[in-house]
Amino acid sequence: MVISVSSDPACHAPVAPDISLVRDGISRSIDIFVSSAAILFLAPLMLVVAAAIHLLDGGPVLSGQTRVGKDGRTYRCWRFRSASLPHPAAARWQNVRPEQGERTPLGALLRQLGVDELPQLLNILNGDMSLVGPRPVKAEDADRYGRYLAEYCSVRPGLTGLWQVSPLSAMSRRRQVAVDITYIRSKSLGLDLRILFLILSRPLVSVA
Repeated sequence: MVISVSSDPACHAPVAPDISLVRDGISRSIDIFVSSAAILFLAPLMLVVAAAIHLLDGGPVLSGQTRVGKDGRTYRCWRFRSASLPHPAAARWQNVRPEQGERTPLGALLRQLGVDELPQLLNILNGDMSLVGPRPVKAEDADRYGRYLAEYCSVRPGLTGLWQVSPLSAMSRRRQVAVDITYIRSKSLGLDLRILFLILSRPLVSVA
């Protein structure tokens, strides 16, 4: 079969690459490189934290919640467990999950320092998350985002983001969503690098 080719010069013009695809490819490459390097560098600290949780409280070291990621795919968002394990009877009768127990002293310290979120580097390496992005959406809360859920699902959730360099303590839920949507609509490599610079240049204290 012969396929006719138009003689219109426009048909022979080189096709410009999709800028968003190029940006996403660069962003993903940065995510892989940085998360891999961070996991190797922080491995001793993560092993110490895991051992401390196991020795002081027993039970699982990691806690995972189901979150909604890019394109609406769900994934387990990991963090070091910062809550005590509920009594088995209470968990059975009250439908309590391990991450809903009472905060332990070690867990409170890990949360304050932001160390509890280090396992999310594995989520980044796996492609579930990015270094910078909107707040991860809990699967059970997805319906509460209404028409904005589609925008959340257009990008990978972030380990950090515009929300983390904003005064979250003074924000309502509506304001937090507004900050996320502002980031999604303004997303660029430059913005991501500025956010990372602000995160790395401040004291090591979590705002979450």
